[in-house]
Amino acid sequence: MRPIRRTAPIISLLAAACGASAQGIPEGYTLVELLPLGGGDESFVSAINDRGEIVGRTVFGTGPIATAWDATGAAALITLTNGGSATGALSINNEGSMLVNCTGCGPRPGVRLGDGSVLLLPDSAVPGSLSVEPSLTSDGSVGGLLVVQDGDPFDLESYAVVWSLAPGPQMEIDEIGPFAIDDPIIVAYENGILSDNGEQVFGAGSGLGSANFVTVDTRTGAVDSFAGTDIAIPYDINASGQFVGVDGDGGGDRAFLFTTDGASTQIDPINCQDFSSPGNCYAKSGSPLFPRALNDRAVVVGASAVLVDDGTGFPALDGVSGFVWTEATGAIDLLELVDDGSADGWQLVRDGSLEVFGTPGPIDINEEGWIVGNGVNPNGDEAAYLLIPRSPCAGDTNRDGLVTPADFSAWIQAFNTGCD
Repeated sequence: MRPIRRTAPIISLLAAACGASAQGIPEGYTLVELLPLGGGDESFVSAINDRGEIVGRTVFGTGPIATAWDATGAAALITLTNGGSATGALSINNEGSMLVNCTGCGPRPGVRLGDGSVLLLPDSAVPGSLSVEPSLTSDGSVGGLLVVQDGDPFDLESYAVVWSLAPGPQMEIDEIGPFAIDDPIIVAYENGILSDNGEQVFGAGSGLGSANFVTVDTRTGAVDSFAGTDIAIPYDINASGQFVGVDGDGGGDRAFLFTTDGASTQIDPINCQDFSSPGNCYAKSGSPLFPRALNDRAVVVGASAVLVDDGTGFPALDGVSGFVWTEATGAIDLLELVDDGSADGWQLVRDGSLEVFGTPGPIDINEEGWIVGNGVNPNGDEAAYLLIPRSPCAGDTNRDGLVTPADFSAWIQAFNTGCD
């Protein structure tokens, strides 16, 4: 029995993932292409969990098919055990449950459990327009928004919606509200992103010079809001009460890291620090940065304009790339951090990555600092990718982002090879 007791922690250690540095950004990344299923035309990634499990879809000529990937980029079909087929996976939590679109799910996605069965998201008893935010919390909950309009387009009542796992198993729905914003020209709400600690954030805007970010504590029902400009769109929220989003007037939208009490830090585009005033970064480049995701350490990823001096001291747009950001470092071009040759010929974004509702480049980051995104590979094909931090992780000899027995074999091979 002693060998068994002594071996267990070693196995646990060897299964560990290699993460980012204490500052949040590693010294470099390795890019792994997430291949489509056999015969597929294109891969598209949606999410990654803290165990390095990745989900999205493969696009075929006949339609999309839900796909999962491991850290090597190998693709696997996501199957359902209670009928129908999954056409795309939108999110995955650390238990391996997924939010999926499927042929038998009805008008909304369903929650796929670890055994492959799918639980449907029930309707609300309150009549109105019901939408689902494509993310899944650690306990299997899903956020959404219910908007009730009584004839007058300027008179809206809104409910925060949470679908949660209940005995059965089944999903049950809970509506929190109604809540309203005291502004007669608010006509639309955007998103309903739910964090692991039960905080939900929405964006409310009119396109006519008024907008608000709305936060709801789904545990207590407390509602708060703070004013935006004209466009208030949140993209992701973490378990530390922080979220990322865009606030602006449509002609010069700016990105921020917000807290749910209204404090904010502006996220400026790549190379903005090279100019004397951050305001200059927006003078000629329009909407230069969209933050798509953050983790609990407030490391943010997304797509950004790459700015250069136009010769007069003002920035000019010199392409678009994926970025990683912390408050300490500012936005860094991810291509500059993939310096081992694995990203040669790649674009880390696709057309539309600098549009409010465009195709994301980098789309998710986990607590280990692994990033997934959608770009264009060296062959010119639209393809998904994984960026694995390369340091600090001395035990990851083969640089695949994990410490496994394969690293010991790689170390033995390197030892036997020696140095010239």
